[in-house]
Amino acid sequence: RGADGLKTGHTEEAGYCLCATAEVEGLRFISVIMGAETNQVRVDESTKLLNYGFRNFARAAVASQGEKLGTIRVRRGNPQDVPVGTSTDYAVLVERGKERFIETKLLPEEQIKLPLKRGQQIGTLIVMSGKEEVGRTAVVALQDVKQANFVVRFFRWLGDVVRGWFGRGAKGE
Repeated sequence: RGADGLKTGHTEEAGYCLCATAEVEGLRFISVIMGAETNQVRVDESTKLLNYGFRNFARAAVASQGEKLGTIRVRRGNPQDVPVGTSTDYAVLVERGKERFIETKLLPEEQIKLPLKRGQQIGTLIVMSGKEEVGRTAVVALQDVKQANFVVRFFRWLGDVVRGWFGRGAKGE
């Protein structure tokens, strides 16, 4: 089911070979069989591989293009908390039944230079299934960000100092 491409070959040295692709509901698998003893063996083994993939794995949608995934703090930015998302739809492959256990974490770039343009990469989205990382993709600013003026930066700094006195550290740290 879903088979949409294949390439066969045979030589005495290599045996019967087959590369096949299949797509079902946006999920594509590729099987490669080399050195099979007969034409039927290569077809059967390829079918087993593709069926195994569709039966045991699922596509988990993580982000839609332009959807706000959270914010990344840009210390000198205006705004300071910048909404971020992905520039394309993003999904990962996981074991079937574990799609709903996907967790994500935003990791900001170490150095973010201002000004920022909408669509500029400012971090990475890390995708976890349990303790295993199953994917990562760039996250981009969903709006332009200018540098905050001196007065705004001064009062942010002052707020950080006051919070430090009470042992709470700077906001967002």
